[in-house]
Amino acid sequence: PTMTKENISVTIIMPTFDIEKSEEALRHLLEQDYQKMEIIVVNDNPNSKPSTSMLKFMKTNKIRLINNPVNKGIAQSLNTGIKASKTPVISILCRDYFPENKNWIRNFIKKLYSDNKIGCVVSPIVWPVEVWKKYPFLIKLFTFRHISTPQYGGGNYKKEVFDKVGLFNIQKYAFAGEDCDMHKRIKKEGYKLKRVEDKIIHV
Repeated sequence: PTMTKENISVTIIMPTFDIEKSEEALRHLLEQDYQKMEIIVVNDNPNSKPSTSMLKFMKTNKIRLINNPVNKGIAQSLNTGIKASKTPVISILCRDYFPENKNWIRNFIKKLYSDNKIGCVVSPIVWPVEVWKKYPFLIKLFTFRHISTPQYGGGNYKKEVFDKVGLFNIQKYAFAGEDCDMHKRIKKEGYKLKRVEDKIIHV
């Protein structure tokens, strides 16, 4: 059957270093107006054990939890989530990223499948001023431009992309920069990178 935006299943992978602080982002995801969604949380902190209420919340909402035995970094955590998923679309969302509207998944899937050559769709990441004001001076200095000009980031990928270009680079980008590296690699392979305008609020 042809892929339509209604029948494509998606796995949202959420890497986290503090499982208890992930609930708000998970609740935002559960409000999405999209049925065929699986959520995998990869806990990259062996010292951060989920509370009983967190485990119950995850079980009730059929959220899968993978606990890394040691801290492996974001690239390895994402790779673990990708390997555990069985869907044709992989979406990566950090625990401090909240989609602003309920159609975010629907819209990026529509864009992703509007052209065979599109391998990844990114969203504008917006930093709220009130959050930014609380940052230390140096971080403010490096991030002030993101308040007026959103960064396009996050990553919603066709899973076939990883079959062609491989998984995230754990040697060079264990803790940051893994997404930009992946975007370069998929473009090199001949895939297009496109945007949707549905905002993600970075808290």
